[in-house]
Amino acid sequence: MNPASRLLEFVCKARSLPGNLPAIQGWVNVLDLEEGNFIEIYTGIADIIQLAHDTSKAINGLDGYDKPLFLGQINKVLSGISVVNLQGSWDNVKIQFDDLTVQGLQFCSTVLDQHSGEASLSDDEIRIWLQEIEDLLISITTSEVPDQLKIFFVEHLEKLRSALLHYWIFGTVGVQVSVEKTFGALLVRRLQLSAIKDDSFFKRFFDLFTNVANAITVFEGAQSLKGSILSLLSGAS
Repeated sequence: MNPASRLLEFVCKARSLPGNLPAIQGWVNVLDLEEGNFIEIYTGIADIIQLAHDTSKAINGLDGYDKPLFLGQINKVLSGISVVNLQGSWDNVKIQFDDLTVQGLQFCSTVLDQHSGEASLSDDEIRIWLQEIEDLLISITTSEVPDQLKIFFVEHLEKLRSALLHYWIFGTVGVQVSVEKTFGALLVRRLQLSAIKDDSFFKRFFDLFTNVANAITVFEGAQSLKGSILSLLSGAS
């Protein structure tokens, strides 16, 4: 999903909320945050602003298109989100997000898709993985995995869940970082992991990260890497 597609998703979410909603509630709804966590709210707003700038950068890298027309729509989005007043109404945020803005971002998205090699994750894929993460988090509590490794697995599952939930803002970058760090951490802890008596949980854990890696093409041969790591773990002593 290119940055224009992600920015378009934000605009559509913002437009779907009533204008008389308090601005703070609008941001909480759009960013899917807990009420009262002002640090996360301001961080989320900053992320959306950065997303708009990333979209502008991607458009500026194109040749043969009417860039000022595209950039004008992005500037309208920025004008709606750059001046933050959480005490105002949501209408002050979304007033710039008209039909022309949506159409412009839709066209930007189509054009960038033609020039970008970025992988795209479907809603169904993300939904399935989030459910698997939830299932694994439940399973780990009753497993025979040592407590220290339980913490390790939970931390990496939570990081992947966060990356998937924020995919619509950051694209595959956050997901890729999560997967790569997990694979590296698994190798570092291979001696501890090889001592696990019941490896059914670990195999499910690794299957999840392998499937995500294959989907975002972090590297070729994720499946063969899985076999190599499992072999290393079983042979570690």
